[in-house]
Amino acid sequence: MNVTFEHPTIIFDDKIAETIIEFVNHILYADSEETLRQIVADFADKYDLDRYFVYGYGSHHLWLYLKSYIINT
Repeated sequence: MNVTFEHPTIIFDDKIAETIIEFVNHILYADSEETLRQIVADFADKYDLDRYFVYGYGSHHLWLYLKSYIINT
């Protein structure tokens, strides 16, 4: 699994940095699309991913946006 950051992340809350690092650490264990989807679903439930981020799936990737980026653009 490759992780690519395409935009800078604005840290307006210390919890954001912690959530990103934990999220990356979790998704790096995915070895298939099914595993990735399960890891993301479990992580979202445990770590309140929806509080700071919007995420979804493309044809060959997972995307994640910081909510303030979407609101401010």
